[in-house]
Amino acid sequence: MSWEPDPELKKEALQELHEFWPEKSVKELDRNLQPSLVCAQDWKSIREYTPESVRAFYDNTEGVIYDLMFMSTVGSEQGKPELIEELCAQHECLKVLDFGGGVGWVSKYLAERGYEVTYTDLGKAFEFAKWRFARENLKIAITHADDFRELLEFYEAIVATEFFEHVFDPVSYAKSFYRMLKPYGILIANTTSFGPHDSGHLPMHYHYSHYSNPQGDSFDEELKRVGFVLKETGANIYSIKCFQKVEER
Repeated sequence: MSWEPDPELKKEALQELHEFWPEKSVKELDRNLQPSLVCAQDWKSIREYTPESVRAFYDNTEGVIYDLMFMSTVGSEQGKPELIEELCAQHECLKVLDFGGGVGWVSKYLAERGYEVTYTDLGKAFEFAKWRFARENLKIAITHADDFRELLEFYEAIVATEFFEHVFDPVSYAKSFYRMLKPYGILIANTTSFGPHDSGHLPMHYHYSHYSNPQGDSFDEELKRVGFVLKETGANIYSIKCFQKVEER
């Protein structure tokens, strides 16, 4: 997969970032608009990885915005929101929770196509996405991740791509997602990104040896125990899978 940004998409991203940070020069923004560059530097400065230190990282590092905005400019990544929308349409899901929605790329894509979207995240990405939705006058409900367990809504689809590998207790989130889905609702997620968090390529991914070890359970098995069934999605370069809630628990 090529990680080359599309020139026009990069130009649009830099313009948007300059509107958000008018005090920063375009040259500085261009220099930092790289995958994991600023993120990796800040991540590796953490002396001990605890829920508190990781939360402080997401609350304080601007690198999260640079990283996610860069990914939205990569030509080969453009099919990701299209695939997510295709899965929602296939399962007739209109009410969608975009959990860990980052800079709001997927929320924006779905809202522009008539879906009823709720966006959830935290930290710098949350601040940027709120500004972005207001800038484009998008009708997207916004909930901070700290408050998501208080949501009383039930969703037809929950999108949690590039999410489970970033949290300390992914199974607890899976159980919450199961509770928040309507019967036969779907969870759209990645389950194969559990890699060592000290690697240069995936600096913020936690290492769950029992999920990445061929002799141990995969995270798919954890989701099965929660009550999800893996649906056929076909091979895709984004490793996105679709799981369905099949019974009440």
